[in-house]
Amino acid sequence: YETGDPAMNHFSKDMTPPTFERAGLETRATHYLQRGNEGRLTPTQEELDYMIAVYDDCIRMVDIKIGELLERLRERGLYDDALIILLSDHGESFFEHDKFLHQTVYEENCHVPLIVKLPRNQDAGKRIPDQVLLTDVFPTIADVLKIDTGGAEMDGHSLLPLIETGNAAHPLIYVQRVLIG
Repeated sequence: YETGDPAMNHFSKDMTPPTFERAGLETRATHYLQRGNEGRLTPTQEELDYMIAVYDDCIRMVDIKIGELLERLRERGLYDDALIILLSDHGESFFEHDKFLHQTVYEENCHVPLIVKLPRNQDAGKRIPDQVLLTDVFPTIADVLKIDTGGAEMDGHSLLPLIETGNAAHPLIYVQRVLIG
């Protein structure tokens, strides 16, 4: 919830940061949101708007940095032959289901981006509506790069058939959350 670089503050730049102060609570946004999950506080609309804005600033900053990385790959002549995979491990909740952060299995936490740029821009621009799993990423990398996995059993499946022919990698996908402790 902080870019660490004021120049990257775009959505929050004209907002006055709230103090997040509540008796007996830490004042960092993530601790504050966790207290909201515990039912120990309810954020004001101003606090919620600010947290969404700084979160969006962080997403924007990552987007800019990825653009810079891709440009450096192009400058060095490495982009065309590169396999590039961009993904996220979770989304974020902003009180959609009375929860913050990423501790639920609702859509906003589980539906995350997966962008695959194959070498030589094979299948460039193709959008796949099917759901896939993050466990599919390594088998896809091994398949694209022709890495011998020695017949190792993997939880996921290569996404190349899905990308090339549209054959679904998984007929059914479910998400679960395991509570520890």
